[in-house]
Amino acid sequence: LFAAAGALRLQSRYLLISSPNTSNVYYAALPTFRDMTLPPEERPVPPAAILIDGHASMCKGYGCVEGANQGLQSPEALAVHENHNGAVLYVSDTAARCIYVYTVRLSAYNGPQASGQRRVQRDVVATGLAVDGFGNLFYTTGTGDVKGIPAAALAAATAASPEPDPVVLYASGAGGVGGAAVASPAGIASDGFHLYWANTGGDDRTGTVIKATDTLANGDSANATPQAIARPELRAIAAVSETLCSVATNVCLARDNVYFTGDSPSLLAVKTHGGTIAEVAHGFLEPKGCIYDMENTLYMADAAANTIYSLPATFASLRAVRHARAIEATAPAGLAIVGFQASSRSEAVRAAGAAGPALALAVAAAAVRLAH
Repeated sequence: LFAAAGALRLQSRYLLISSPNTSNVYYAALPTFRDMTLPPEERPVPPAAILIDGHASMCKGYGCVEGANQGLQSPEALAVHENHNGAVLYVSDTAARCIYVYTVRLSAYNGPQASGQRRVQRDVVATGLAVDGFGNLFYTTGTGDVKGIPAAALAAATAASPEPDPVVLYASGAGGVGGAAVASPAGIASDGFHLYWANTGGDDRTGTVIKATDTLANGDSANATPQAIARPELRAIAAVSETLCSVATNVCLARDNVYFTGDSPSLLAVKTHGGTIAEVAHGFLEPKGCIYDMENTLYMADAAANTIYSLPATFASLRAVRHARAIEATAPAGLAIVGFQASSRSEAVRAAGAAGPALALAVAAAAVRLAH
């Protein structure tokens, strides 16, 4: 029975939400299976709680030394890498021109907690962040480059040398197949094999959504140059008309679907191999970042509506779908998801309780049997 429970992924999973307007990063538990079976108008819409208080967390006074917590000014892009010790959360603070990293662990009573702010990069306006399954960090910059930091360099960072040197993977203006080029990249995502980013300066020739090889995952970036890797391995998978050429600002992946938002009130999508662009949902006020829960649901932030919406994410043919309010948050922007496996029988029972009373009782009974 515990094997069946494991198949249902009995763990605590949370949506992490950045809010540049409040300087905070928030969290909220993902909707349960039971919640998602309700009609959209009957689903609970809980408010997000503060994970990182951008102002209160700042070290103040004479006791603050170099490397002390700087707080947050305008957190935007988020990225999470989970490991055996918990998870690390990367936060791009565009006002402070820094990328910070936090350790995130699950509290026994109060949900996730973030601690130990450390600066990963300074003097950079990172408009997009992504982490692949190897722990490599990728980001786009205000100067128009796509950069990466290998996982080994991040792991080797110390208090004395906390900021590893990044690798320029794709330089501003670097060209690829059929005229595709790096043109003011913003939101970025990785599937462990390729990088996908929004070209905010792209058009019908250079492309508005770009697909390029994740060279850090392939292990060849240390010896590669932008000219050597960009031309054969960079291509546009979405190149839209002038009326929509500025629409791609944020991107996220859901299996073989690439979702993107921007200046329009719509959520758009295209297949990872390219093809026809589909309007998946519309009627938003200010769509921002999105994230896939690795099961069947996509979450998208609407900053002006103070809402995170949920909608189906995986289907063979892209089409319009209904969306529903899932979480309340003040001016949400970037999204990430963090999960914690149940480490004890009691935690497994609590996680099962979120799925439904019958499953909770069944798991509890199995726990008693195992205990004896």
